[in-house]
Amino acid sequence: MRSKVLAGITVGSLIIGGLLSTPGQAASSSQPSVKSLVASPVGFRDVSYCSGYINGICDKTFNGSLSFRTNWAFSVTNSDTRKSALHVRAQLTFEDASGNTIYQTVATIPGEIKPGKIGWAAPIDDGGNGAITGVARITAKVVAATWVNPSKAIIQAPVILELEPNGHDFGVPLGLLCDFSDCTPFSSFKLNGIMSWRGGAGTPTGTVIYFDSQGMPIGGTTSILAGKSKFNTGSNSVHIDSLRLPPKELSEIAIFKIYFA
Repeated sequence: MRSKVLAGITVGSLIIGGLLSTPGQAASSSQPSVKSLVASPVGFRDVSYCSGYINGICDKTFNGSLSFRTNWAFSVTNSDTRKSALHVRAQLTFEDASGNTIYQTVATIPGEIKPGKIGWAAPIDDGGNGAITGVARITAKVVAATWVNPSKAIIQAPVILELEPNGHDFGVPLGLLCDFSDCTPFSSFKLNGIMSWRGGAGTPTGTVIYFDSQGMPIGGTTSILAGKSKFNTGSNSVHIDSLRLPPKELSEIAIFKIYFA
């Protein structure tokens, strides 16, 4: 009789233990989902340009003389309180004024997004992303991420960058998209700033975001940090060389910030 009671207790314990250790439940309690990563509205500007001129007029007879480009930027917030997100990828959908999808791509948010922190994404090329124009709306949806324990690395972010005095060059043979002779060359410019690096020496990815006077992002670029392969602990100079933007977008920018990852 005693053995039957013990057997019953053992079987019952196995059943209860099985209910408490359901694989799906364990996974959901140990790892967040992409729903914990919230993408902001996407800021963008049309930066299409003319790349071929004859006597100052945009020549449309050569292939590639009209380059359609859209520059964009957005952020992703990690709302999870325990885990950091790596390899975050978001699908970008470009729509025209009628709501039709005219282009799609997948953007990568560089580096680690720690719990409660924000990561930024922008095109690798400061000229924009996608051979498209006529964009009225861009939406971002996070589709993938890897979850890890937060690292101990601490990097100052963001860093405010200033235009280098006399850093403009209006001689670049690029211009705003035009029909006749009213093309305006792109502005080539340089940015400088100071950042505080904490932890061991390293080489980060820097994403420069352009903000308007209302604090809204209107574009950006994932930059190459010219002349700096590695930052050391303490104060470091940041130098961004030869960014190019159409004068109209440049005139709308109130502040440049670079986010490191």
